Amino acid sequence: MLEDLAAAGVLDVRLEDICGHEFNAWRRQMPRLIKAGVQISPHTWGSALKSVYVAHFVGAWGHSPTIEGVTTEGGNVDFGENRIVGGQLVPSSQPGFGLKLPT
Repeated sequence: MLEDLAAAGVLDVRLEDICGHEFNAWRRQMPRLIKAGVQISPHTWGSALKSVYVAHFVGAWGHSPTIEGVTTEGGNVDFGENRIVGGQLVPSSQPGFGLKLPT
């Protein structure tokens, strides 16, 4: 139904969860969403890690007015070079989203 709404020009932003909707589903949809002029803002609530995932995804695909910020902790994960600068999340260029697991 959301694809039909986008094609009809009624829907302007998609907001499914980045993990619940799955990366591959987002990747398959992006060409159609871009063609329809629909922006994305994948939902990240519940995990600070999801904000990092979305920042990387949007860095690759664009077409996003904002990235939802999450006010939770990331557990034992080291956020590495992922930093907030001037109110914007600047993603790391390191592999694995720039995240490091404890050793």
